[in-house]
Amino acid sequence: MKSKALFLLIILGFFLACTKKNESQIFRNIGHTLLLQSGDSTSRVLPIKSLGENTYMIEFESDFQLNPDTLINIVQSHLAYHSAKNEYRVNVYSCQEKAIVYGYEVTKSNDFSIPCLGRVYPKACYKIEIQLLETAMPKNIAIGISTFGLLLIGFFLYRKKTTKPDENQDYTTIGAFKFYPKSKFLIFEKEQIILSEKETKLLLLFSEKPNEIIDRDALLKEVWENEGVFVISRNLDVLVSKLRKKLQNDPNIKINNSHGKGYGLEM
Repeated sequence: MKSKALFLLIILGFFLACTKKNESQIFRNIGHTLLLQSGDSTSRVLPIKSLGENTYMIEFESDFQLNPDTLINIVQSHLAYHSAKNEYRVNVYSCQEKAIVYGYEVTKSNDFSIPCLGRVYPKACYKIEIQLLETAMPKNIAIGISTFGLLLIGFFLYRKKTTKPDENQDYTTIGAFKFYPKSKFLIFEKEQIILSEKETKLLLLFSEKPNEIIDRDALLKEVWENEGVFVISRNLDVLVSKLRKKLQNDPNIKINNSHGKGYGLEM
């Protein structure tokens, strides 16, 4: 149980790490788009820096000309689906002066009256700080974690359903096994053995006529042909072989082959 919990924690950590990486990629894309709009298609965006919770710094390899109109449109388009309320603060710093040369804030309470539109800043070294003001978890992370949580719940429900059969559920005793035809598995002591649909049908036929040889044609008809599926006789031999392996825990159970006639379960 501890190993399963550890495995799930590792999976969750991996998922969150991937989500964080995806979040950084959004800000890299903002930087790349800004460079392209300024006519620079060769310079690099430097690795995104995280300055704290929901605050990121975009830095550039080369100088570029800053157009506030372009910056506003690029940031807005990239963050439109990132934050549930789409609230954020943008500050542009001069690398040389280490001072804010331009900034604005987008919240539900303001009227999106952005200052200095139409003005273009000269080509220089700029750093762009973006702080997400949304207190709730960003939508892409929230949806991802919710999906992961639902998958975990589904996994545990499935495990509970398949590993802990209802004691009131009908089963047939076959030697040392408990056979649950409705749920398609066997229980040997505390071990659960999953059966395929065809294996379940075949074992059910054998259990209804123990110590009796059942004609091959009858077995083919009941397992396959009644569902409109016609197979060669060899398919039955392969299925019997698989079923024998799943019954091997009890040496007192055998599936006998009467050559040219059929098979039977000996108990």
